[in-house]
This record gives sequence, structure tokens and C-alpha cells, in this order.
Amino acid sequence: MKSSIFLVVVIALLSACVTGSKDGESNDANGSEAEAVYEPASIDEAALREEVEALGTDHVKIAFLRNILTEDQRVRNEEIEANQLHGYNSKAHQQATHNVMDMDAANLKRVDIFTDVYGAPQINSVGRMQSEATWLVVHHAPGTDAHEKYYPILYKAWQNDQISGTNFTMYLNRWYERISGERHMMEGGYTDEEEVKELLELLNLKSVR
Repeated sequence: MKSSIFLVVVIALLSACVTGSKDGESNDANGSEAEAVYEPASIDEAALREEVEALGTDHVKIAFLRNILTEDQRVRNEEIEANQLHGYNSKAHQQATHNVMDMDAANLKRVDIFTDVYGAPQINSVGRMQSEATWLVVHHAPGTDAHEKYYPILYKAWQNDQISGTNFTMYLNRWYERISGERHMMEGGYTDEEEVKELLELLNLKSVR
């Protein structure tokens, strides 16, 4: 059976997407109202590039990547809390959901620029957890564009043990689910390699050298 190499990242993933259980709905001071039109926050790409290009040492890069992971989980925890305290349809929960979407967009741009400037994060320079930042941000990105764009990078990262097999299959499964509308399920004992092979066939993807 599969096991996650890094429990922290996988546990973090369990609250990854903003699905928002309606169990905590209430009619408190925030009210239960129709969802407001979402307008994405603007992203200052020039400022982000300047921020990334100023990461001169591995120590600073570690802090940068760790902050991406921290902020990714902070907004998701706040979304869960807003749902529990104020209800799924409350203004507070709607705003918290928008905050997740804004953070995902900003983090994806940070990863885009980081990868453009330095290449994919490597364990030997930034550590295992930070090396998983690209995977987590892409996994949380909306649609499938980022999944497709980063496939060669994440495939090579998996092949070179820069990300765990469990996380790589999660990424592929999320991609497949968004295309097909269903998750890929396997019965019995299987390895990461076996699941990757099946998912690549379903997604019509080839291995990367």
C-alpha cells in the first residue's frame, strides 16, 4: 500500500481544496446571502520578480518557499474556520474562499518566476519540504493549464526523488479528475509506479527523459 514520505505535506493536502462543507451553516451577524461577484486581486508581477531575483542564498530561498507553503495552508485554515463559524453561504466564508483563490494565483506566479530564474527547487539546496512547494502550488491551481505546463518538471522531480510518489500521483489524479469528472481508483495493493503508469495512459501522457 502507498504511504506518504512526508506526512506534513500530505496532511496539509487533506484541506487543500476549497470544498467547504455546509455542516456549519448558520444565520449569524454575517448573514447567509447570495455569493458576491468575485474579482481576482491584481498581481504585481514586476514586484514579484524583483522579490524572487533578490533571493541570493539558499537560506533565503528556503524562507521564501516555506512562506509559500505556510500561506497556502493559512488561507485554507481560515476558509475552514469561516465556514464552521459563520456558515457556508456567509459573507465571511465567501471572502475567505476568495482569499484562497487570490493566494493560489499569487503563489503560482511566485513559483512561475522562481522556476524561470532558478529552476525547480532541489532537495540538496532547499530541503525536502521546500522542494515540494512547486507540486503543492500546481496541485492547488485552478483548471488544468498549470498541471499541463509543469508536467515535465514534476515528472522529472518524481523520477529524481525530489517529490514523493504519493504526491505525484495526487497531482496526476487531480488533473485526471478535472478532465474526466471522476477520480481514478485502483483496487488492492499497488505501487506508486503502477498508479503513475495507469494515470499517464488515461491522460495520454508520455514519460519525460
